[in-house]
Amino acid sequence: MRKQFIYRVLVSILAVISMITGLLPRAVYAEGDTTGNMTGTWTPVALTDITADDTVAVTMAKDGTTWLLPTAAATSSGPIADIATVQDGTLYAQAADYGWTIAAVEGGYTFTGPNGTITLTATNNGIRVNADPAAVLSVTDGYLAGADTGGTKRYIGVYNATNWRSYTSINNNIKDQTLGFWKLTGEAEDPEEPLTQSTIAEALAGQTGEEFMVKGVVTFVDGRNVYIQDETGGICLYPDAADT
Repeated sequence: MRKQFIYRVLVSILAVISMITGLLPRAVYAEGDTTGNMTGTWTPVALTDITADDTVAVTMAKDGTTWLLPTAAATSSGPIADIATVQDGTLYAQAADYGWTIAAVEGGYTFTGPNGTITLTATNNGIRVNADPAAVLSVTDGYLAGADTGGTKRYIGVYNATNWRSYTSINNNIKDQTLGFWKLTGEAEDPEEPLTQSTIAEALAGQTGEEFMVKGVVTFVDGRNVYIQDETGGICLYPDAADT
């Protein structure tokens, strides 16, 4: 009975880990044409310098992490906050997934992608990308802001590193974030290729100073010591800071 109980507990834990992993933000790399290869150089630009012919990416950044605003249709919740790759002042992203067309209109700007325009409903989670009338947005206090369908002014930012939302204040959920616009120009080389996944046994057999990326089930946490295990063995990870 004890073995059966332990087995059921482990299965439940793995199921929860799988659910949590599925909700995490996606990282965006330039690995090749089929996995997000960029089509040019994305360089920083001011909103006022953007023309109707430009393709522009929109980002928010905080504490060293940059999130992209995807152009995918968002009809029931805010767009997912995709983690971007930024190296040496250049953004790496796929134009088909993150390229917006920005048009100057009376009172501000509209943002249009292949799946619709950015609209704002009268809720905190009310950013949408659909066929509804476009929200007129402008930069206010360092944030994109515009009136929702009820006429209330809302500020756009990334909530809890998960998705894009709009709030009537910037003092809490989206505090201390930095807005960025990136114009697509020219051609550029891909950044350094991300590491491919190795087994824990391969990492343990590696040379001093060699880098590996491993994946496993967390079996024990002791401060900054995080122990994980796969089918080939176990290893202790020691991150720069404790991660709850």
